[in-house]
Amino acid sequence: MRLAPPRFDGSGGYPEAKEWMVSLKAKFTLCRVPEVNKVELAVQLLEKSGRHWWEGVKMEFEGVEQEIPWTWFEQRFGEQYLSDLHQEALRSQFLNLRQREKSVEEYNRRFFDLARYAPDVKGDPVRYRRQYLDGLDPSIALAIHHSVAAGVPALMKQAEQ
Repeated sequence: MRLAPPRFDGSGGYPEAKEWMVSLKAKFTLCRVPEVNKVELAVQLLEKSGRHWWEGVKMEFEGVEQEIPWTWFEQRFGEQYLSDLHQEALRSQFLNLRQREKSVEEYNRRFFDLARYAPDVKGDPVRYRRQYLDGLDPSIALAIHHSVAAGVPALMKQAEQ
């Protein structure tokens, strides 16, 4: 507990749930938590609707809660909070992201945040650059699209200037 493991209250949708699970697994690895203790520890970090979800789902193991496998917990958590539908909606937000009324800084922050939901685009430097430029205000995109700065982070800096 001194490592301040994250708590999960069931809100925040896919991004919060994914972040909680990734962070929790990292803490488990760091602390070398045995498989048999992971569910019990994870459950201690559930709050509000996350706790209510758990109270309902654990009924399948009524009387033998100590024997719930971590893989089962992960699967049920994923079904509830990490569905492909949620991830695809965030991917779609990324692919359709436009600067519009946002400042360049706000657009950059949102672009960077949503890019993780389209790893195929982020992993292809040409597509990633094109995606970034396509979402920018056309006058800004036109001013920087011939830049020798190949990567998106460098383009972001130029767009902010």
